[in-house]
Amino acid sequence: TKKSKKKIEKIYLHYFKPDVELNDFEFTEAQKLDKIKDNSLTEIIIQDLLEFNDHNTNTIILNKILSKLKPGGILHIQGLDVKAMCYGVVYSQIDTVAFKTLVFGQSKNNIYTIAQIKKLVTNEMNNLFEIQKIKFMNGLQYYIECVKK
Repeated sequence: TKKSKKKIEKIYLHYFKPDVELNDFEFTEAQKLDKIKDNSLTEIIIQDLLEFNDHNTNTIILNKILSKLKPGGILHIQGLDVKAMCYGVVYSQIDTVAFKTLVFGQSKNNIYTIAQIKKLVTNEMNNLFEIQKIKFMNGLQYYIECVKK
């Protein structure tokens, strides 16, 4: 008998598997994004994925993500906001050791502000994403929810 393959429609895309699995989302390594069929996914979560790449690589990744989402598909972007982190250090809400760990941990090489991510998603993606929600979480992280037009 032939084994039926589970259809995956929601993925958590990153370089590292999360310690705690996200309900209803299948972990997929960012390097395997090309193997996913175009227009096949309903949701993608990328959390701090953009912090591991330079600007040009992130533009390429976002274009690939766009191609994998169905029209109306949702992209969840979450990451650390550099301005919020700096304010945290200045006002003694974050010590410098925690700051260094958050900014440079796990070989991260980039950090953004919420405004930079918004610009990257809207302007550089030729307005193919529509931003549905923008908010701060726990004072340091931005969350942006985008829908593919």
